[in-house]
Amino acid sequence: MEKLKKYVTRKNLAYGNLALGIIALILVLLYFMAVGNASSLSDMQGALSTMRNMCNLFYVVFILLLGLVAGYAFRLFQMKDKIFANSVLFGCDVFALVMAFISLPAVQGIHAFTKGDLGKALAYSGSMSNSGTILVLMVIACLISAGFSIYVVFVKKTEKIDVQNVKEDLAQGVKNAGETISKAGESASQNVSKMSDKIKAYYQTEKGKKNVLLIGAGALVVVALIVGVSIYNAVKRTPIDLTKQCEVSFEGVSGEGQARISCEPDYDHTNSDIEMFVNDVTYSVEKDGKLKNGDKVVVKAQYSEATADSCKLKVENTEKEFVVEGLEVVYKKFAEVPKKVSGQFESEAQKALDKYLKQEYTDSFFNDDVSIESTKLIAVYYMYNDYDRSGKAYYLYRASLLETEEEYSEKFVEYYYVPITDINTREDVDFKNLSARKLYMYADELSDQLAIDEFKENYSGVEVVKEQPDGKIYKEERIENAN
Repeated sequence: MEKLKKYVTRKNLAYGNLALGIIALILVLLYFMAVGNASSLSDMQGALSTMRNMCNLFYVVFILLLGLVAGYAFRLFQMKDKIFANSVLFGCDVFALVMAFISLPAVQGIHAFTKGDLGKALAYSGSMSNSGTILVLMVIACLISAGFSIYVVFVKKTEKIDVQNVKEDLAQGVKNAGETISKAGESASQNVSKMSDKIKAYYQTEKGKKNVLLIGAGALVVVALIVGVSIYNAVKRTPIDLTKQCEVSFEGVSGEGQARISCEPDYDHTNSDIEMFVNDVTYSVEKDGKLKNGDKVVVKAQYSEATADSCKLKVENTEKEFVVEGLEVVYKKFAEVPKKVSGQFESEAQKALDKYLKQEYTDSFFNDDVSIESTKLIAVYYMYNDYDRSGKAYYLYRASLLETEEEYSEKFVEYYYVPITDINTREDVDFKNLSARKLYMYADELSDQLAIDEFKENYSGVEVVKEQPDGKIYKEERIENAN
């Protein structure tokens, strides 16, 4: 502990801050050099080399700040050396270290880019937002601590520090920082004596003492403001609502409906990082493809939390509820047809059959000797067509007919069916154009069951709504007329 106290002196820490300020100035100079080179495509390689040197110097600053913060913390909390100067320099160095730590990932990305490692550079790209401002704040804090260190070393009367020792220690620190820092350090050390004399002379005056105190107080206020703003910017997150602008339309038939989702979150379209985040957001609805009218569905947004964190986004409202409506209602089963509609089918089918038989026999010139004795409904069937999303009902009848000749009369039966088409919710059923069709069967003996089997063979896959055969066998029956 005693050896540590020997090296962690106010003077050595102040020299460290001076070296920190020199490196910060060199960083500024290199920045302007890089900007100048970047404007010329022919010297782009030189610009990349300059940026690489800046990254290396940043690492030196980062390590130096770690040492300075640790040193001042040791003096303040272990040695109880809580003088005003130590507190100011400790605050500046802590702020600079925080800024350096925040911008470290961005610098690593830039360093990787200058070395051609594009994969690693892309991995750090999300952390480059506001990194320029943070680096500027770090440099300002380093310069403030360096300026205050000059005051501590060369002006403050309680510190008797030999100028030659300042030169030697400063030169040694700069030498360790690198060749570029050495050149700047030599230039700075040549002017230390002159600067020191002027500052001492000014400080001896009453006005000088007052101004120095005012400048110190002002610097503390500026540092406090910078720290506050930087911390606020570092933790501040931009809110983004992922579902507020969502619209959902529903397509298809009820029970098999699909959702069409359209979401356009409101965000800063000039920010490429946020734009990339928004483009990667996906939306989904549960039971999609099985929706029916009246269902309550929730649109859910899926996003990358890691990307949101790197973009400093506060994600809001990842879910939004909608009510399914507008899907077409279809009747896949006969029982699904509303009673007020299906209740008309039998009577309308009977009318269509009577009209057909009347036209076929009673009103026909060639068949005016045939009369209709009776008709009987023996079966009802239903079929749904996915293609046109409509249903068809079939009413199957047995007709008993009598043909009268001069000498005899002949009884026989025929089977007819009446199809009722276009049963859907898009249009009303067209009962006016219903027409019966004859079911042709070539057999001497007929029956209701035979007619049913024949119909189901012709129309396979129909739903049986009702079947009521009487079980009788029908064949032509001739009756002799009385003279």
